[in-house]
Amino acid sequence: MKHLSTQSPDFQAELKALLAFETAQDPKIDQIVADICADVQKRGDAAVIEYTNKFDGTAAQTFADLT
Repeated sequence: MKHLSTQSPDFQAELKALLAFETAQDPKIDQIVADICADVQKRGDAAVIEYTNKFDGTAAQTFADLT
């Protein structure tokens, strides 16, 4: 996590760079997120475990492993 200090001489530039992001939405991303949400609704904890392992690099076997 990046920490900024208002006392830093580069604060304004660092803040501007941190807040700069592409606001255009990619429809493919929206569809992927919708598919993941639908899968979680359908398969519940099993899907949450699968996606957490995939995206976070964990090796959880049960939902309790995620806490």
